[in-house]
Amino acid sequence: MRCMRAWDMLVSYYRLLGSAVIGVLLYLIFADLLRTKLGNVALIEEVLVHTNNQGLHDMTKPITDLVASSGISEGLCTLFVQHTSASLLVQENYEVSAKRDLEVWLNRLVPENPEQYSHSSEGPDDMPAHIKSALTATSVNIPILDGKLGLGTWQGIFLWEHRRSVHTRKVLVHLA
Repeated sequence: MRCMRAWDMLVSYYRLLGSAVIGVLLYLIFADLLRTKLGNVALIEEVLVHTNNQGLHDMTKPITDLVASSGISEGLCTLFVQHTSASLLVQENYEVSAKRDLEVWLNRLVPENPEQYSHSSEGPDDMPAHIKSALTATSVNIPILDGKLGLGTWQGIFLWEHRRSVHTRKVLVHLA
């Protein structure tokens, strides 16, 4: 909204002065002032999530702490998991049975059946994990409002581990 008003002011000055050269100069000066006033604040961090089993792993706290320490009051938090056998989601963080039901449902939808898949060199849970990742999301976006994540009361951020073994998953967090 502030940028749109600034742009309207710039256009008004340009029309008033009527010169392309003066308009370009004003734009360059004004764009620099906007950057100084509004700031080009962006931050990219890597968050590690240690998993010891298949399922939903709550990672809300490290993300909320990162947003709080960033100094960004309004913007967007983008999360991206750098793996093909895990995914991300925003889901209920209050009732444990909701997590269990999601896990059971997805395991029924994509069963571990080695005869069903040709890709099996990494174990019977590997190809189902790739399919689960493809059916879910590898990135999520959450607005930042008043320096906090715009999550609802019962929402949390989860890494969904689709493999049964121990992993350390890398999640990129981009705040802007």
